[in-house]
Amino acid sequence: MCYAMKLALFHTIFNVLGVLLVTPFIRPLVNYLQTLFCVKEKGRGQVKYLTEEVIQIPASALEALRKETIHLYDKSLEALVHAMDLHHSEIFSEHEIPELVELSNETIHVDINSPT
Repeated sequence: MCYAMKLALFHTIFNVLGVLLVTPFIRPLVNYLQTLFCVKEKGRGQVKYLTEEVIQIPASALEALRKETIHLYDKSLEALVHAMDLHHSEIFSEHEIPELVELSNETIHVDINSPT
């Protein structure tokens, strides 16, 4: 048998043995790697713009506070509007709000534990 055939046979056996030896450890390896590379999500109650670095400079702290207030307003409005089974766009339309509330028959399901 020539050396090329011996090398090809060795390489094939090596690959098959490697797959057979590693296969039982795939699930634990995946679980371990997921703990290493998981992205930490901010919860609903976390601030979005105010950080320790931003607070150090007064002008940037004021801008971050302005952005945070707008963000809080948007999230609060979204929660209130969805509680009435309405959409944000309906509230700011030309229709009267009592009329919209009476006509709303679609239930909006919101997951309060979702971070978005």
